[in-house]
Amino acid sequence: MEVNHRIPIIQRKISDWAESAKADRSHADSATGSCILLSVPEINEAERTIVKVFQQKSFSQELEWTNSLVKISMKGSSIFKLKPFVKEGVLRVGRRLNRTDLSDDVKHQIILPARYRVTELIIEDFYLQNGHTGTQQTLAESRPYYGS
Repeated sequence: MEVNHRIPIIQRKISDWAESAKADRSHADSATGSCILLSVPEINEAERTIVKVFQQKSFSQELEWTNSLVKISMKGSSIFKLKPFVKEGVLRVGRRLNRTDLSDDVKHQIILPARYRVTELIIEDFYLQNGHTGTQQTLAESRPYYGS
């Protein structure tokens, strides 16, 4: 399926989740109207779906190589040195941290495509969550989740 055609699917999926959440958990307030509350799993699934779509757009060849049973050289790839692998459909960094007590998400961060608005929005979210800290602090806060 073409990646550009999948974006409306994401929007529809998020909209369906929002409608479901609204029906189940909305709280009417005369001053502000109703508020849609999404659960953590719903938000995580939406984020994972968005990352998958943009990874497919940026790293289609790498995803094909990592899903292949035949080892193909990825030396021409911009992410070759990260030793990428796929977990739950998401391209992640494969490093030598397997023996640490860190969580899998910290050991194997999600690889974000460069020069995409969605990547900028994810980084901006970390920036805002951490009180408008500087560049280095924002990067430090995002590294446990997203590869550099």
